[in-house]
Amino acid sequence: MTREYQICLKCHSDYGYNDDKLYQVSNTRPQLGSFLGGTFSGTNGLTRYTNQGMEFAAKANDGLTGADQGEPGGNHGSWHPVLFPTGRTLAVRGGLGNTMWLAPWNRVNTDVGNLTMYCSDCHGSATANGVSAPNSGKPWGPHGSSKNFILKGDWDLNTGLNQQDDLCFKCHNYTNYATRQSIKSGFCCDKDNNLHGYHADKITSGIKCARCHAAVPHGWKNKAFLVNLNSVGAEGGQPANTKVGTAYSKFTQAPYYLDAALRIVNWKKSGSWLAADCGWSGTNNDVNWMKSTCK
Repeated sequence: MTREYQICLKCHSDYGYNDDKLYQVSNTRPQLGSFLGGTFSGTNGLTRYTNQGMEFAAKANDGLTGADQGEPGGNHGSWHPVLFPTGRTLAVRGGLGNTMWLAPWNRVNTDVGNLTMYCSDCHGSATANGVSAPNSGKPWGPHGSSKNFILKGDWDLNTGLNQQDDLCFKCHNYTNYATRQSIKSGFCCDKDNNLHGYHADKITSGIKCARCHAAVPHGWKNKAFLVNLNSVGAEGGQPANTKVGTAYSKFTQAPYYLDAALRIVNWKKSGSWLAADCGWSGTNNDVNWMKSTCK
């Protein structure tokens, strides 16, 4: 073995247990809470472990071919770069700056999209706000944490609601994602250069990450971990390309959908999103749909 993830995947994939290799929760995977000291079953709606080996590979292909690296069209598989880089450089992200991330991920512009990371960048003992490195005197590694799932920060139904201790903000810049900022983001540019901050500003209570992003952020079938209630498949216990619910309803189906609301009509490359690209496909795809859904 030459990589940390190779050790982790000996247990957290079908290498360590029998699995039907489907995205929905399977009875063949270990039950959450079945090990002493583990996270209790039912946390975030989860009852069983997921197959991380399959998640990090993204989409239907094995990912290692690089078919979804870079930005090959409007939509593509996404993953945190544990097994291999994403190829999403600043140029293909619409020319945004590297200040969307915290150290060390903002080290130099040329690193973005070309870096890989460790499982232990997210999993380990709890850390200070905005910091992924262990606190003084604490070791690296997923030995234990006061947070669920041996995470360094909180990840639950309220993640994103103006809480700087949330897991996402150990690597992603809280100021640029959760507050109103004019700095350019790949999610732009209709209405504002940074639509993360724009949405957070418009919703007074803040916006939950899981409203738009997959609840298990290892790897996902769509770009940027975005959910799409106009096209839910086996990962949500549905036939392929099922439009779930009604125009303004939300959807919960463990493990990947946690009170999700986003509906996408047109997949756009980074830096070219419009308000009309989101909504109930065919009709109600505009700002008014967003307002009604978020209320």
